[in-house]
Amino acid sequence: MCETTRIADITHVIFDLDGLLIDTERVYTVTTNNITRKYGKEFTWDLKTKCMGLPPIQSNTLVVTELNLPLSVDQFTQMMNEEFAEAVKDVDLMPGVMQLITHLHRHNIPMALATGSNTEQFATKTAKFDNLFKDNKYFSHRVLSDDLKVKKGKPFPDIFIEAMNRFNPVPKPDNCLVFEDAVNGITAAIAANMPCVWVPDARTDTSRLKASLVIQSLEDFKPEIFGLPPF
Repeated sequence: MCETTRIADITHVIFDLDGLLIDTERVYTVTTNNITRKYGKEFTWDLKTKCMGLPPIQSNTLVVTELNLPLSVDQFTQMMNEEFAEAVKDVDLMPGVMQLITHLHRHNIPMALATGSNTEQFATKTAKFDNLFKDNKYFSHRVLSDDLKVKKGKPFPDIFIEAMNRFNPVPKPDNCLVFEDAVNGITAAIAANMPCVWVPDARTDTSRLKASLVIQSLEDFKPEIFGLPPF
């Protein structure tokens, strides 16, 4: 695709969090394997792909069930929360995040977050980055997996539709651009009829889903192909 070809006319942007804005997916993998290996099990890439973007309870249930761990979901969740809370203290932003968000903010493009993290997890993951996530400086609102209005998590479209509906005024789906890193997230964005930019892990098979654009890093994003002000 030619870089100058306009894909859509975007007025609003919705971001995922984990693995897209914050490098938490790497930490999640290490943390999960620290637990599963105690029982002789491996948290494989194929299983991780199924988990990415899911609400925590669904993700944890999937790991316990697929690996046949001798733990209840509640026990596994408690172990994960304890290990993750310590490991996430050293997490960094993904490349290109601040450049893109401050650019859109400077040009008055409304932005929101739509993440599979619940309220407790969101607070833990973003504590290091108050300048980015606190006080709605950049994001007008956020929709989390434990929001009562989100009946089904990704790969269902509910969370993106709810994020869109909280903009004022409410835009049309084809004017909302979703940024995602996970298969479940891209599936949800497509189901919501929203253009989407996929920034996947290099191991991801991107041929099964038709995202509007696939890039290796947010540093590669060119806003003008979505009708947004160029850098």
